[in-house]
Amino acid sequence: KEQNMKRFLAITASLSLVVLLSGAASAQSLKPWSAAKYHGLAIGRSSRADVRRQLGKPDSVGTEEDTGLPIMTYTVSDPLPGKLVVYTENGIVDGMTLYPRKDQTKDDIVRIFGPDFIVVHYAVDQCSGDGGTAPIYETSSGPIKHMEYRDRGLAAIFSQGDDQKVEAIAFTSRAFGPPHSSCKGSSKKK
Repeated sequence: KEQNMKRFLAITASLSLVVLLSGAASAQSLKPWSAAKYHGLAIGRSSRADVRRQLGKPDSVGTEEDTGLPIMTYTVSDPLPGKLVVYTENGIVDGMTLYPRKDQTKDDIVRIFGPDFIVVHYAVDQCSGDGGTAPIYETSSGPIKHMEYRDRGLAAIFSQGDDQKVEAIAFTSRAFGPPHSSCKGSSKKK
């Protein structure tokens, strides 16, 4: 009888730990985003002039193909060598994307930014796209995978279908998509 009681207590403790940890993971995934900073430039606050003062003359200037947002492109070496694309809207930095020169893995990203990330999956919201870049939403079964450091406004974006290769690092101030599809009648939830 005593052994059954010990077994029952051990199982109860294990289940409590699982519930506690899954609750912590859920709470962390709801964690709000903070605005990213790159070399003193704050997403959502710094101006295009601030970018030029801080980073110098861009390698190129143009507009993003799908969104039409003005962009400036720089060759950078920090936090790793690559091409940094700075997106502006109404003269204010809206986001940045760093495309590493060399392939980066999940382990490389953890070495650079630390282990305090969450993994979030996204899918394209098929009914909302009107050509170009379609919106995405969070879903555990989505093929788009990010390692998100929400408290720092950073996300490592994996190559689709590859759980190790990181193709870009996004500097942002907000979520990449809502926690569910906006398609009417969609039963897909996070």
